[in-house]
Amino acid sequence: MLLDIVLLPPSDVCIKVGKIIPKSVVKQMTLVVDNKKFIPHISLFHLKINKVGLLKVIKVVEEIVKDYKPLVFESLNYSASNRWLTLFLSSNQYLKKLNTEIINKCFLLRTGTMPWTEDYPPTKQAISNRKKFGNNGGRSFKPHFTIGVAKSAVDAKEIVDVLKPVKIKFISNQIAVCEVNFWHQVTRVLKKFRI
Repeated sequence: MLLDIVLLPPSDVCIKVGKIIPKSVVKQMTLVVDNKKFIPHISLFHLKINKVGLLKVIKVVEEIVKDYKPLVFESLNYSASNRWLTLFLSSNQYLKKLNTEIINKCFLLRTGTMPWTEDYPPTKQAISNRKKFGNNGGRSFKPHFTIGVAKSAVDAKEIVDVLKPVKIKFISNQIAVCEVNFWHQVTRVLKKFRI
């Protein structure tokens, strides 16, 4: 089972994020985070796990959230990295502390490695992260919404150029353990916790 521990935005923000990709460019996309099939979220940690591990992860996250308060986010800029389209969000030390605590308390519970989703071979750093943490990012963390995956890097750059600027400011007061697909996109919320 592929999981992601995430911060969930309020429903009005999910709707707004789900409408960022215009219909005119959907034919250039492999995947669109539309708030229907794929749920907008801020990933904190991806891991591959079995059902026994899932129950342990849920208990660990439930304990962690007791020490945190809601987090404020603001949209920054769009980015096209290879085929991935993202909307970066503001960050702070409090968020980084939460991210680090989740990684430190959950990475040993994993039972495998997340799928490699890039069109190129992993770098030495990615190989090291995958070996230690079971995913590509390891401890590097830049809060963002993935808004889609283009069919090519060229398409991704073209799409970013036509996206209308969006200003979003919101408070996230929910952490969730979610099931994700091969592309690491949330398809189902398994358990939510209020912070």
